[in-house]
Amino acid sequence: MRCFPSRNPVLIFLVLFFPLALSAQHPLNLQDCIELARQNSIAVQQADLAVQQAVLSKKQAVRSLTPSFNATVNGGVQLGRTIDPTTNTFNTQNIKYNSFSLQTGMPLFAGGSRRFSIQQSHLEIEAAKYEAKALEQDMAMTVATAYLNILLNEEQLFAAQASVDLAEEQLKQTEKLIAAGSLPANDRLEMQAQLASARQNLVLVQNALQQAKLQLRQLLLLPMDEPLEIVKPDLEPPEKADPLLFSDEEVFLAAMTNQARIQADEFRLQSAAKAVQIARARQWPSLNLFAQVNTNWSSAARQIIGYDYAFVPLDVRLPDGSIQTFEFNQQVPLLGENPYWNQLDQNFGQSIGLSLQIPIYNASSARLNVQRAQISELNAHLNRKQDIQNLQTSVQNAVANARAGREAWLASENAFQSAQASYENAAKKFELGAINAYELNAAQTRMEQARADLLRAKYSYIFYLKLVDFYLGKPLSL
Repeated sequence: MRCFPSRNPVLIFLVLFFPLALSAQHPLNLQDCIELARQNSIAVQQADLAVQQAVLSKKQAVRSLTPSFNATVNGGVQLGRTIDPTTNTFNTQNIKYNSFSLQTGMPLFAGGSRRFSIQQSHLEIEAAKYEAKALEQDMAMTVATAYLNILLNEEQLFAAQASVDLAEEQLKQTEKLIAAGSLPANDRLEMQAQLASARQNLVLVQNALQQAKLQLRQLLLLPMDEPLEIVKPDLEPPEKADPLLFSDEEVFLAAMTNQARIQADEFRLQSAAKAVQIARARQWPSLNLFAQVNTNWSSAARQIIGYDYAFVPLDVRLPDGSIQTFEFNQQVPLLGENPYWNQLDQNFGQSIGLSLQIPIYNASSARLNVQRAQISELNAHLNRKQDIQNLQTSVQNAVANARAGREAWLASENAFQSAQASYENAAKKFELGAINAYELNAAQTRMEQARADLLRAKYSYIFYLKLVDFYLGKPLSL
């Protein structure tokens, strides 16, 4: 995370709010929406943090091979009958003490568990990266779906408004024909009903458009008071696209290589296999090198500060069996306080050696850990298999829907052209008085329904084409 200087509030404002201000100044295209959703997504940010956590875990695994170095400092007071740390004798007194030590250790052999841990941590980093990418891929497709839904509703809104305009024009024309005596007055009611129905449909389409924009706004995490406008491309299905040429197997194989979730599953499976190796390696003995230096001080410690002479009595048994006491003049040392720094120097000690730990029985924890790791590996294999099956099903559905979507689009286009021609013919007959208002409205209703079916078929076809492109690894664009 970058930290901005607190003395530059203008810079902070520009960095934090310029992207949002820029998005409000011009319409957003699909790539802008995908990028904005990625930047604002909490799930994506959490996925990035998971990658950072995996990187730190690898650093820790690598540094576990290096020697450790630690210092220990103790100090306190012993009360009552205690052991003098300098003489290891019992005394009933209050003793102040202080000790220092430096320890170092280095692993020499642990069955390869540390080396396997480093390899596993690298696999975990790659899995976390691909999981983050998979999240972005899913988000991009969700944003593209919402984007297309807005475009569909905007076209439907344009068509609904055109229907209202047409109904209003027909009502005016009917009023003229009624005034001229060419039509009965009852036809006015039919035209008014048609206009009311067109206005009702306009309101429904407006509501659907607002809901579609709300969905995209929520995906982008935009504030409700910020305007949202998107680029409106002249979107038509590509003429050269022929879903019949798509091969389910080719699309599936391409998706296997570019879908990040499958790659993440592969690394998770390899990581689970390494976990089994780690668990087995921990059944082996471990060998460590260690070294230590230490020293201590005690308030009870004494040193010789001089000598004195004293008569020491000694009992001697004489040949006749009697005991005679004699006194001998003997040199006796005088004890005084031992200075702090002298004790640290005198008590300084060193040690170095090897430590071999042989696991014999620990409530079968090592064997059970191996079994748990094997179950986790099997579960990772099943997760990967399930995701592959889901991907294969999704690819097959996408290709089948693209093929069916093309046929539905072409059929809807022919149906709309026929309904439009039928309406134009009915309008001419209505002006001549050959048909009544009910028949004209029926022809218009069929044309409007055919137009709505055509729009839905067109956007469904475009969506399924983009979905197939997504599985083929092509970037999402309109």
